[in-house]
Amino acid sequence: MHLLIPQGPAVDAAVRLGADNVRDREVFRLMTGTADARRGLVHLLNAIVAPGPIETANSHAKIPLNSDFSASYPAFAQKVQTLHKNSSSTLLDFNPSGSQGKLVNIVTASPGAGWGSGPTLQSNLKIVWNGDVSQVTEHDRKRAIEEPKLQSKHQPSNPKAFAPPPGISLHQPSNVVSAQQLARVIGLTEGDRQFCAELLANAAKKINKPKVTAATIAREVFSGPEFTAVVVATQLPDREDFKDRFVAGLNLVLKDNGVAPLDVERKTYASGPNVALVPGKEDVELPVTATTACVRCHDVQKPGVKPAVAPIPLLAFDPYDKESRETWAKATDASKRKQVLARLQKRVGDDRDMPPEDSAEHDAFRVKNPADFDAMKEWIATELKRAKGE
Repeated sequence: MHLLIPQGPAVDAAVRLGADNVRDREVFRLMTGTADARRGLVHLLNAIVAPGPIETANSHAKIPLNSDFSASYPAFAQKVQTLHKNSSSTLLDFNPSGSQGKLVNIVTASPGAGWGSGPTLQSNLKIVWNGDVSQVTEHDRKRAIEEPKLQSKHQPSNPKAFAPPPGISLHQPSNVVSAQQLARVIGLTEGDRQFCAELLANAAKKINKPKVTAATIAREVFSGPEFTAVVVATQLPDREDFKDRFVAGLNLVLKDNGVAPLDVERKTYASGPNVALVPGKEDVELPVTATTACVRCHDVQKPGVKPAVAPIPLLAFDPYDKESRETWAKATDASKRKQVLARLQKRVGDDRDMPPEDSAEHDAFRVKNPADFDAMKEWIATELKRAKGE
């Protein structure tokens, strides 16, 4: 284990998987909406519990997936495309010195072709930066006194500050969804897959019929009531719930074939509580409620407290709170008011990126109830003119 060698690309890839899981869970939730999509989902579930590498099982599932999931696929693909376009959470880099890093081989002094990863990680590479260090120092000094000088398009509260996600091929279902994605979204490990595969093999031996195989049993399990209950409710089971339902569904198949159920204790395959939904009941997630200000993203600077350096700049006052903004105006000299209000006016008026378009506040204030928002803009404009002596 290389403790002292940076694993930047590997760490970034792991973080990206976490962000992708949110998007992929919604993608698979969309597959619960139509009959042909649910048949496709069953093929992927079968691949998850198949013995051997999941990549191989996924390859075998592609043909039946593309064949069975076709009628509603065009509408599904359109929704997936929208999800991918709106899914990026990679913040674009902002460098106050204007420099760009270059990967260089410290042995040959030639440009590096790539970091590599794992055992192939190249320790003879480093990033060489150009630009002026003094500009970075000056930027940090200004941030410490609440003058970030960060362009609006680079603010983390601005959706435009994030990199557009890479495009995907929508030619057929197997280009969009895979068994690997589904296993990752559910949270299954290779040990979980092996556990399920061994149970299927044991069940096939107990039934002992020529046409009954581990694959046919798996198809019955995932098409049976245990999994249909959550799929119809447009839900995907999590790891422990998946295994609970798999064992219960497998025992139902054994019962239908006149065979005694498998003697499997829950503590041998699960460690968490049983959180299975009541059949047919949807686990409703509470909607995001809009705040009355910008405090979902920003902290507000407190009077008499030295401002700390924060990734998202502090607000001098709460723009939607009439008392807060008027108190700030009375206690602040004209030059400071002019600077802060000009920056705020640019964000709410010219750039129109506050509140961000994807926030609950945008819908609440700009769309449904713009009166408070207009009052805040009018106050900013009036106070800015006063600060300028107009």
